[in-house]
Amino acid sequence: MEHSRFRSFFCGAFCLFGVLFPAKLFAAEQTLSVDFSEARLVIVSADGSERFSTAVVLPRRNFYPVPVQGTVRRAEMGPTWIPTRRMHEDQPGRFRASYGPFAPGNAMGHCRVKINFDSTHPMLRYVRVHGNARETDLGKRLSRGCIRIPDNRCQELVDTLAGHVTAVRFEP
Repeated sequence: MEHSRFRSFFCGAFCLFGVLFPAKLFAAEQTLSVDFSEARLVIVSADGSERFSTAVVLPRRNFYPVPVQGTVRRAEMGPTWIPTRRMHEDQPGRFRASYGPFAPGNAMGHCRVKINFDSTHPMLRYVRVHGNARETDLGKRLSRGCIRIPDNRCQELVDTLAGHVTAVRFEP
């Protein structure tokens, strides 16, 4: 009877740990890397084959330390966006209170990838990979901290991330 209780407790704790910390429990199946020197995002599978690649728009300043690592928490099409209080203060009247999926002015563009970074740097809690990059801006440092990709690559990015444990690396 004691053995059965212990086994039930152990299995329950193991499952709870897996729900709370999925990337720590399972090895990454692929890696999303952002190379800041090349302004490029690449996803490579565990066997080394390239699954996705695109030019990106990078942060305009060094808002956070690079290199930094993490894990993809969620990738979605059609995100909503709420401008920060500071954005409203810096540019009064420019932004609406919020923007719906695919709405004109939505800074997230057509997709958003949320990342759990291993670093506790305060800026990283706001950093995303998202759409809304203009072709003419690719390769430049223009964002407020996020990594932007062209909207026409969003569906492919989200599909490539779907159902996979994905490690993240931002490299200098």
